Amino acid sequence: MMVVSLAGSPSQRSRSGVLLDAAGDWLQRHGVEVVRYAVRDFEPADLIHARFDSPVVQRFAEHVEQADGLLVATPVYKASFAGALKTLLDLLPERALANKAVLPLASGGSAAHMLALDYALKPVLAALKAQEIVDKVPSSQRDQAAVQAAFNQWQAESGRPLCQLSAMLAFTVNH
Repeated sequence: MMVVSLAGSPSQRSRSGVLLDAAGDWLQRHGVEVVRYAVRDFEPADLIHARFDSPVVQRFAEHVEQADGLLVATPVYKASFAGALKTLLDLLPERALANKAVLPLASGGSAAHMLALDYALKPVLAALKAQEIVDKVPSSQRDQAAVQAAFNQWQAESGRPLCQLSAMLAFTVNH
């Protein structure tokens, strides 16, 4: 199983990057291969000029295509996610996230900033046809049952064992 990790912060060190590293490290400890990217890995001109033929952009798109899931983290700026991240996501093919689970992570100055996930980032991920966007920590029994039902459906559609699927997202339960 392979997951792509994408840091959306233009800063070398950020709170969203710390969240992303923790999630990626957890997955690696549980046997999941994590391929890590950051918006800083891409030439600004490639992003601004939408250079789909950039070797780094092509390699990123290939890794996303091969991945079983995507972890994406962003700081919240002015009620939205990082612009460089949006520019990079725009370079992916329309169905780039089909049949993939996606865990969006964000850091902001207040709880209200987390609305940026619902109103800005998640619609972009949905436009890329993300299979399942994990949108909150399932804390009630009802929520956990819904997560189990989603995993069962994902397992039926993908043919992958539940242990592989749950390894990728289990860290969201009760944390």
